[in-house]
Parts: sequence; structure tokens; C-alpha cells
Amino acid sequence: EKMVDMVLTNYNLSATPLELLVLLMRRFCVPPTCNVSPEESETSASKQGTIRMSVLIFINIWIRKYCVDFQNDDQLNSTVIRYLELIKNSKLNGEEEEVASLSLNLLKSPAPETTHLHTVEDLKKAGEESSKEKKFDKVKATVFAEQLTLRHFAIYQSITPREFLKTGWSKPDKKERSPFIVEMTEHYNSLARFVQRTILSATELRKRAQVMTKWLEIGDCCFEHQSYHAVGAIYAGLSSDAVYRLWKTKELLGKKAKLFDKLKQIIKRDGNSKDYRTLLENSFSSCVPYLPTFCGDLEKTETANESSILGMINFYKHQTRMDIIIKVLRFQQ
Repeated sequence: EKMVDMVLTNYNLSATPLELLVLLMRRFCVPPTCNVSPEESETSASKQGTIRMSVLIFINIWIRKYCVDFQNDDQLNSTVIRYLELIKNSKLNGEEEEVASLSLNLLKSPAPETTHLHTVEDLKKAGEESSKEKKFDKVKATVFAEQLTLRHFAIYQSITPREFLKTGWSKPDKKERSPFIVEMTEHYNSLARFVQRTILSATELRKRAQVMTKWLEIGDCCFEHQSYHAVGAIYAGLSSDAVYRLWKTKELLGKKAKLFDKLKQIIKRDGNSKDYRTLLENSFSSCVPYLPTFCGDLEKTETANESSILGMINFYKHQTRMDIIIKVLRFQQ
């Protein structure tokens, strides 16, 4: 299924959905072998059945994982429905009819509700509403970290593999190509600025130290929740020029100052981000990865490898890219 995922993620770089479906339909129609011995005829028939079943399974996975292709293309949707109904009613092979029937049920079932995109304006509005109820210094660090983790995981869980194609998050039409990656980035920047603002708005030295300590505690809680994207944003705010030079404030942090090194593991680049990658390998259950590291890996893969070699598809590039995408999205479940 990994190879199927790679093809379904990357095919639209070189073909339309309808062109892919036509190719699959042609592959399904394997011509029978003529003028051969009974043994060879039996072997050929077995291979034909395997090919036909593989095509139907491919279409089933396509519908399950990329139903948006069919929802956005009426011609594709109607064509595949007619094709699957033809196979279902052919009465030639029970297993093929069953797979075709399952695929038809998926196509005809109600479309899932689209995930709401939390724009920067939404986040600001939510922040203003929450600030009316409680000020930042009145909210416990553990509660704040939990809410950050839940919000980031909701956005992360909505990212699709195709958002990582062709570094879509850095293009002029990035909000159409990579909407949820862009949303993660905007929330990252918004959180980093909020960290700076809360610290710098404290006019008294001791008060600034308390706020900075609280952010370190929030970052530590996010670290324990494996919400590494939030950890990276908090550290980015704490290490910004305006906050980094507050030496007198840092002198009042005491033992909490050691948390700087713990949070830094997420974003430091030493040894190709070795510490962060090790953390991620040992992570369990749900986790929100720090996306910039993987986006950087994908940018290198995109620029260092040609998409085609001598007119043929460079499967090494597509496979390498898919391996990275699987690593970054494997915690969505």
C-alpha cells in the first residue's frame, strides 16, 4: 500500500485524475492468451485475475484516501461510478464484484464535513474573547499547554500528504496548495510574537521574570505532551533578540533557566537536528511534530533531484519525498 500512496500523492504532478482512471481501466482489460497449452492458459488466467484485482484495490484506496478528487470532479466521479457498476453487475468474479461494491458504497456515502480553517483572525478573536474572561497570568501553565496542544493537533491532523508537494507552502498560492501547513506556520508565528509581547509588556523586573518563568513551564508541559511545534514557537519567542538580551531578568529565573536547553532541542540544527529526530523516533501515541525540520528536508529533496531522468519518472525522488511525508504525518491517527 506504500507504493499506492506514493502514486496517489504524486500522480497529479504529471497527469489529471481522469487520465489516471483511464490508464487503470485499460490495465484492467487484460486480453486473454491464445494458442497456448492448458497449463499456460491457466497461469495466464491467474495473472489476469491478479491484475484486475490489483486495479480494483487501487481504485478503492484512491476513493478512501483521496475522496476529494472525486468530490471536486463530476466527470471523474460519474465515470468511475459507471465503471464500477459495470464490474459489479458483470457476474464474472465474486471477489471483483465485492471490491467494486465496496468502492461504490464509499462514493455514494455522504461527504464528510470539511474541517474549518482557523485563520489568524479567528485566533486573534478567540484570544480577545478569552482575555475578557481570564488574563494570561491567571491561567495555569498546564492548562495553557493543554489548549495549545489540542489546537495544534487539530490543525496537524487535517494536513494531507499533497500539501507537501513541490514546496507548496512557499508559493504565491500557498493557501490553496498547503492550507493547513500555512495555518500551522501562522499560528507558530502568532504564538512566538505573543510570547515576546507578554514578557516585554511587563514593566517591573520581577514581573518579567515571572512571565518568562511561566513560558518556560508552558514549554516544558508542551514538551511532555509531545507538542513539539508549540515548543519550537515558544522557544523562538524566548530566543528573539528583544527577549534574549534581558540578562537581568534571566538572573532571577533560578533553576528554571535550565529549561532553555531542554526546549532548544527542538529547533537546534546540530548534526542535522539529531536531538529532535531522536526525540521523534522515540515518541509514542499522538504527537505534533515541529514542521520546519521536515519542510527543510522536502526542500532539499525537491532541489537536489530532477523529477525525470531521460524522459522517465524519477521514482527515487518520489519515494524519498514520500518517506519524509510518512514520517511527519505518522502521528495523525
